[in-house]
Amino acid sequence: MKSILTALLVVAASTLAYAGAPASKNPKAPVAPAPAPGCDPMSYNYVELGWLHAEQDILGTLDGGYIDFSHQIVGNLFGEATVSLLGGDGDYTEYGAGLGYFVPVTEKFHLVARTGWANVDSDPGEQENEWYVSPGFRYQFCCRAELYGKAYLHMPEEGDSNWSAGGGVLVHLCPLTALDVGAAWGENSDEWSLQVGLRIKL
Repeated sequence: MKSILTALLVVAASTLAYAGAPASKNPKAPVAPAPAPGCDPMSYNYVELGWLHAEQDILGTLDGGYIDFSHQIVGNLFGEATVSLLGGDGDYTEYGAGLGYFVPVTEKFHLVARTGWANVDSDPGEQENEWYVSPGFRYQFCCRAELYGKAYLHMPEEGDSNWSAGGGVLVHLCPLTALDVGAAWGENSDEWSLQVGLRIKL
């Protein structure tokens, strides 16, 4: 009887030890799949450098570069700044700065509103200041790409207000860099622009 009890205790202890062994040591144990990684959230902290081509009614054909800067200040509020330097049939320089606010309708779709000031100096032409208001959106349709669109109401200190609108696609090359390809059109059908830039997440 004693030998039988001893044998049963040995079997039970062996069974418990085997059951408590790590799953990695048991090749037949089911392994839970790793959770799918989520998309990186759309960022408002970046610097972007790129090339800009513009066709304008008065200045003609222009080519040059631009730099955009954006920084999330607090909550959904962010600041932005831009500089554009173009040459060709004429000369065009623009400096701008403003504030923006985004409303996350969903994690992947944001409504965005911007307002600010810009100084434009063109030759031929005169230097002028304007205020702008810009509604728009950002839509992350997959983890590596997003669509965006925005419209601008330009309100110069002198002259009539006018509209322009544009949009494009942002393709993430890696977690910290993305390729931005966009276009814009003015009220006059002869005025349009095309840009290609490299965006670096800060």
